[in-house]
Amino acid sequence: NAFPGLEIDVEAQLRFYKDIAPRVRGMTVDTIQYTNDAFSDGKKILIEGANAAMLDIDFGTYPFVTSSNPTIGSVLTGLGVSPTKIRGIYGTTKAYCTRLNSSHRCI
Repeated sequence: NAFPGLEIDVEAQLRFYKDIAPRVRGMTVDTIQYTNDAFSDGKKILIEGANAAMLDIDFGTYPFVTSSNPTIGSVLTGLGVSPTKIRGIYGTTKAYCTRLNSSHRCI
């Protein structure tokens, strides 16, 4: 057991999620279909990767990374967007990199 002492009432959790399902369903969409339909309709789409490359799970400064790919590559894999549909990439950067080590000191 990875979490000694942790007890979960599975039946209660299942009831909870079944109870909120109708409310959540109305806020849920197939983002691959939605995004590609928007492209087909000629709409412009802004996609933001807030965490930047240094936090990328594959290319970032491990172990100080996030659990996703916040770079342009994630647009292609995460949203299911063809590279032929991308018409422009705009980015900002800072001239330095800061990370905290396990002692919460800047490295």
